[in-house]
Amino acid sequence: MSGGDACRNREHSDHWVVTQYRCNHSAFSGYHRTYSDYSEVWCPVCPRAWRTKASYVNTLPVVSYEELERLRKQHETTKGERGDVRDETKAKRSDDHA
Repeated sequence: MSGGDACRNREHSDHWVVTQYRCNHSAFSGYHRTYSDYSEVWCPVCPRAWRTKASYVNTLPVVSYEELERLRKQHETTKGERGDVRDETKAKRSDDHA
């Protein structure tokens, strides 16, 4: 089960990033981070966000909301030249799991 409107474009999957890894913070918890089986995933290309407990989140880079906004702006400026963003996202992914 997941929440939100997930990106379904397979070409975008190289861009997906995690902003909340196995945690949650909301008004319900007083905006304190609490453990959760779910992670928040964003597609900076669409942009769409969803929560999931699927195992693929372990392979995605974890970024701050500031970094996500920078990736979104970079994608907007490179319209059709996604190679730059994709390469940078892949580099970030390998750094996170090194």
